[in-house]
Amino acid sequence: MTALSAAVETPIFVVGAERSGSTMLWLMLDHHPEIAMAGQMEYAVQPDLSQGWPDPDEYHQMISRDLMFETSGFDADMALPYPELMHSFLQQRLDVDTKRYVGAVVHIGFAQLPLIWPEARYIHLVRDGRDVANSAVRLGWVGHPYYGADIWIEAEHEWDALSATLESDKKHEVRFEELVREPERLLAELCDFVGVSFDPAMFDYAESTDYDLPQSSLAEQWRHMESSKTLQQVETKLAPMLRARGYVPSVEGTPSLSRLEDLWLPWANRWGKVSDRVRRFGPLLTARELATRAPGLSRQNVKAQDQMREIIKADRKRHWSEDAEILR
Repeated sequence: MTALSAAVETPIFVVGAERSGSTMLWLMLDHHPEIAMAGQMEYAVQPDLSQGWPDPDEYHQMISRDLMFETSGFDADMALPYPELMHSFLQQRLDVDTKRYVGAVVHIGFAQLPLIWPEARYIHLVRDGRDVANSAVRLGWVGHPYYGADIWIEAEHEWDALSATLESDKKHEVRFEELVREPERLLAELCDFVGVSFDPAMFDYAESTDYDLPQSSLAEQWRHMESSKTLQQVETKLAPMLRARGYVPSVEGTPSLSRLEDLWLPWANRWGKVSDRVRRFGPLLTARELATRAPGLSRQNVKAQDQMREIIKADRKRHWSEDAEILR
């Protein structure tokens, strides 16, 4: 690895809820001639850093089983102090593709990033929480959109906490709905924040990946949610934050769940998650992984999860970062 570039000290992070269009935005940025993106870096902030840097052996064991780290191709020099180790990952990205700026995507724990990168800048990508909740179901992370809403709410609360500590020139907001409707205008504004000029090459990702160019039809897909009752259930959680982010709930006020819905939704969620795992991994492997979560069966559970990881690798080589979360 070469000496650290100054860009490694001042990276650009795309932060926000999962299923908000971050992969598309990451590809757009990475195809800019002056910006190199290192993909998803949740592994940088998965440990709780509030009590100090993680134990090197424990951290090495963690990333050795992290699919997102595995897809990065980075080498981990565990002799380095933790902040320098994180910096080395970004430097390795620049060693492959020398550019002026470097960055990454972080969905969870991003409020801890300033502990490692005090001079970092942030792009807050926000999408309608109803679409985030619905998308989480399609990937099997939750079994019902009502629980997918938590993904968005938690990320937005975390952004509020981080944003309150940042100067205005350290943060920039991108709304997914505007990005897919007016991509060139939004990217020009984003490039101005980064410090580069817009380049049409930012759309070239569609030629080298299986991701399509932005389409306005990707916005407000929640309008096609399976039923108005499901939408209302989701909005019992989302309504206040939707309004805070400038989105309009489908009904006035904040709806509430009935007693029956309170009892039914947890079971619907569990059934939906198990059904998706059976579809992905088959009934036997799914049953084995669930059964070995019991105390004293950790080794067997690791083996079952390793088999699931191999299936994920074989089936979705280009999208590991999405599927890795199913094992959390």
